[in-house]
Amino acid sequence: MRVILFIILITHQLYASPAHHVMLLTGKRQIAGKLPGISYAIDIQEGARLRLLVLHSFGLHSWQANAAECVVSFPTSSELWNHSGEVELKLFFENQLLSEEKLTILPDTSYAPLVEAYCGPKQILTGGEDFTMVIGTGVDSLDNPWPRGTAVDYEYLFKRTFKKRSVNTKTLHSYTRFFSDDESGTPVITVASHGSSHSEFNVTLYPNRPETFSLEYDRSHKYADGKQVTAIKTSVIKDELRNIIADGTLVYFKIVSNLGTTTYATAGMVNGIATIRLPAPKEAMLWTVQAFIEDYTKSTESSIEYLPSVKPYPVAFEEGMMKIGPIKGFSYQFVPDHTEINITLCHKDEHYKTVLYTAGGKATFDPEKLNLTRGLYDVVLNCGGQIAYKQILVQ
Repeated sequence: MRVILFIILITHQLYASPAHHVMLLTGKRQIAGKLPGISYAIDIQEGARLRLLVLHSFGLHSWQANAAECVVSFPTSSELWNHSGEVELKLFFENQLLSEEKLTILPDTSYAPLVEAYCGPKQILTGGEDFTMVIGTGVDSLDNPWPRGTAVDYEYLFKRTFKKRSVNTKTLHSYTRFFSDDESGTPVITVASHGSSHSEFNVTLYPNRPETFSLEYDRSHKYADGKQVTAIKTSVIKDELRNIIADGTLVYFKIVSNLGTTTYATAGMVNGIATIRLPAPKEAMLWTVQAFIEDYTKSTESSIEYLPSVKPYPVAFEEGMMKIGPIKGFSYQFVPDHTEINITLCHKDEHYKTVLYTAGGKATFDPEKLNLTRGLYDVVLNCGGQIAYKQILVQ
């Protein structure tokens, strides 16, 4: 029995040598994608089966290989070795840990890096308070960032302004900020490192907060004919730095009449000016117009007066019929056929309304068609804002 135990002990000592007889032959600093293999010199029996356990930030991997002539080699075909970083190696025979080493995988810096960059935001405001941030780094062909301290060059070009600075990478990348200029426009930003560059970035400098503006209007005449178009437009809207506000900025218009009606309209700016076009009212009135850029500013108020589009006209009541006209417009021509005349008849607490339409500049009205009660009626006629009064006796 003692002989058998002695033979087993001798066999174990021959099969696995102590840990200090294992030596890593592979260099501890390797280039990503170029690792030839992981090899150990080991005092162990020929053909012994060993296992290599690899701990990487991308996970845990295991390989097995047989010892040959006191050397054991493991393949490195896995994509694991394409990623830079620190790798922990543990060599096992059966359940015994023979060796524990650390290997550093470095990015390939034997050629100019590929430059990766980001710029944002791409739209900022003028005035020097807003800024865009640019981030840049150099990577190898396997997308591994170049080492800490790699210089990244940033350039900013806009009209008469040129800025250039070099920033070393720290935590895998470097960054810088470019603050806005006072003029609106489109600066160009470039990023480069060790002779390689990224495609340029275009940043848009938008005008800042718009200042108060004024309104003006244009029309063919001042009469309320319901046909002519009145164009109401803003002055050129600028910010405090005299930059014209961006095209497409919405301007809201509010038109309030002295008769209590309110109209709203919206227009986008073109070359700093917003314009709306409205038909003239059908009766005399006064418009008060104001425009707003929501959450920013508003215009001064502007008044537009519309005069009656017809001249004073005669009204007669003969043989039970009311005869109206001839009615002439502001150009002393007969008003067009089918021009509307609004008639209101009042008698004590009774009120009647009807509408007539002209023909040849005239109109007639038969009160009997309304089945009015007998009495004296006050009649108010309105044609194009021109008011006429008449009293009639209904019998």
